[in-house]
Amino acid sequence: MTLHTSLTVAVGLLGLLNLLLMVGVIRRLGAHTAKLTELQHRVNRGAGLRAGGRIDRFEASAVDGTAVSSDSLAEGTVVAFFKPGCGPCKETQPEFVEYARTSPLGRDGVLAVVVGTGDEVREMVAALSPVTRVVVEPLDGPVAAAFSLEGFPTFARIGADRKVSAIGHDAGVLAPEADTALV
Repeated sequence: MTLHTSLTVAVGLLGLLNLLLMVGVIRRLGAHTAKLTELQHRVNRGAGLRAGGRIDRFEASAVDGTAVSSDSLAEGTVVAFFKPGCGPCKETQPEFVEYARTSPLGRDGVLAVVVGTGDEVREMVAALSPVTRVVVEPLDGPVAAAFSLEGFPTFARIGADRKVSAIGHDAGVLAPEADTALV
């Protein structure tokens, strides 16, 4: 009888310990879920900058040697951020190249920023350079910082007074009717 009682108490204590551990795991999962949700919201915005926000001042140099700055971005200018090795960047790059090639804004009304260094950027720069100005910079470069870049690809249309009229991951931002909408 004492063996039976001892085993029942041991199984009860083991069940209680299991219950306490499960409560801890569930709490921990809730904390991680909140962090992941917040991160997903940041990534889905496309950038830290939202439509209506003003881009910070910056100065950079395009691969063809021309100066590019926040003051040189006229109203309607489209800025796209790409990163080598980014699957969605590779998927949207041809659409962006076609947009830049046929844009009524001309080559100066479209800016592509390739984030990376060395040989990894060569292929993207070669595809983009004939149709747009291209800036190559590291992730913490001046253009990426001016847009508070947080994800790739990111497309932005500049409105009046260095304000962003549309911004997001989707190339739909390239259409003028996307202005004032967060895509």
